[in-house]
Amino acid sequence: MLDYYGWQDVAKPWQLLHRHLVDVFTENRKQEVKSVASCWKERKSWWPQYHFRPEQVKAGLDSDLLVARAGVASCLCGEENLFPQTVLNSGFLNEEQNKSLMDTLSICNGEEDS
Repeated sequence: MLDYYGWQDVAKPWQLLHRHLVDVFTENRKQEVKSVASCWKERKSWWPQYHFRPEQVKAGLDSDLLVARAGVASCLCGEENLFPQTVLNSGFLNEEQNKSLMDTLSICNGEEDS
């Protein structure tokens, strides 16, 4: 669904993908990590420019959508993608959303304490 424009700004599918990726990375489910990598291989050449450009962070977007998309960007693209940091610095998130995104960044970028 998220490959299509009509779903780009719909929070629910992004939230579901975000939650799933965090679970997969947190629990280090090796088979699912391989599946994610396989799916990402087909999209990594175009998803970052389509979904995760810093200029897409703008007032009026659902902050829950921003958190979910930034979390997905962090898990799939890694630290080199600027979208998550742009969301964090935007001032559009409340304290709880900011903490949630920071937790995701730690998990998906391998900084989580075991």
